[in-house]
Order: sequence, then structure tokens, then C-alpha cells
Amino acid sequence: MKGRTIFLQLVLAVVGVATIVIAAIPVPIMLHRLVTTAPPVAVGPTWSFVVGMIILILAFLVAVGLAEGLLRVIARGQAFSPQALRLLIELKWAVGVMAVGAICWLPWCTALRNSTTRLAWC
Repeated sequence: MKGRTIFLQLVLAVVGVATIVIAAIPVPIMLHRLVTTAPPVAVGPTWSFVVGMIILILAFLVAVGLAEGLLRVIARGQAFSPQALRLLIELKWAVGVMAVGAICWLPWCTALRNSTTRLAWC
């Protein structure tokens, strides 16, 4: 069992580092281009997309940390302890916040679909 949890912890660490790298390098460039080239009609939806993206990235990183903590508790053989249940509940809330971040993209997607001009980065 410990071998499986170590493997999963390694995968979570790789995913967390990859998320940080992606969030630090291409995402700010994409968001800057999006905000500076947005047509006047799509300024509000564009900022909604930017805020949603930031919420989604931060909530994902929190979820990765909580999942790793949950794996540590499971590796100690305390899978059904109060600490494990608390971590599971917090993980559920982090995933819910990720969904809210994704919902923030909807106005932008609608504005882009209804737009007659293409954005520069599309």
C-alpha cells in the first residue's frame, strides 16, 4: 500500500509543479493579450474569465495539497480517521471552488461566440 501512495504523491507533486510552471509563464502572457485586445463589448466578460482562471488555478493547487495530505494520512493507516474525513471535506470544497472558477468563464465564452471579430490570440 505504501508503494501506491508514494507513487500517487509523486504524481501529485509533478502535477503541482507543472501547474505552477504553466500558471507562471504562459497564463499571464495569454491573459495580458486577452485583456489588451478584447473588443469594448467583451471587457466585462474578459475580466470574468481572468478572475475565473485565477480562482481555478489557486483552488487546484489547494486541492493538490489537500490530496497529498490525505494520502499521507492513508499511508499511516488512518483512512477513516477524523483527520482524513476533514481533509476529504476540504478537498470537496476545493473542487467546488474550481467549478465556480470555471463557471466564471461562461460570460466570456458567450461573448466570444457572439463576437464578429476574432481576438488576436485565438
